[in-house]
Amino acid sequence: MRKLPCQYWHDRSSQYLVCSFTTFEQVYRRVMSQILIVEDEARLAAFVEKGLRKSGFNTLVAADGEQAVELAQFGKFDLLLLDLGLPIKDGWQVMRELRSRGEVLPIIIMTARDDERCRAAALQAGANDYITKPFLFNDLLGCIQAQLSIGCKSTTLG
Repeated sequence: MRKLPCQYWHDRSSQYLVCSFTTFEQVYRRVMSQILIVEDEARLAAFVEKGLRKSGFNTLVAADGEQAVELAQFGKFDLLLLDLGLPIKDGWQVMRELRSRGEVLPIIIMTARDDERCRAAALQAGANDYITKPFLFNDLLGCIQAQLSIGCKSTTLG
C-alpha cells in the first residue's frame, strides 16, 4: 500500500487543523463508503448516523427490516449495521434473506443481547461482527473500519 503525505484539513467542530497520515486505500474507502444503518430506536440511529457522517461516511437509515431488505437489494452499500430487534422483519430474517440472495456486504450486528450463544448464532448465520449496546462510538467505528479494510484488501488483491 502506498503512503500518502500528511494531509491537513480544518475540523469544523473545532478551531484546529487535523493531520492524518494514511494510505490511499484507506482514504478511498472512507470517502466512498456507503453505510446502511438498520435501527428502530430513533435516538440511537441518529447518534450513529451523526457520528459516521462526522467521520466521513455516507449513511442511510432504515427503521424496520422490510425497508432494510429493499434498500440493501437496490442500493450500493459497503456495510450494513443491523439491529436484531426490528419491527416487521427482525434482524435475523433480514440477514437470512440477504445472505440467501448472495449478498456479501459486511454485516455488523448492533444489539442489546449480550448472550454468547446469540453472538455465536449471529456469526454463524452470516454476520461479520457483533457489538452489544450500549457501546462506545469509537468501538463501533473500529468494527466498521476493520470490516471495510478487509473488503478493501480483498478488492485490491483480487
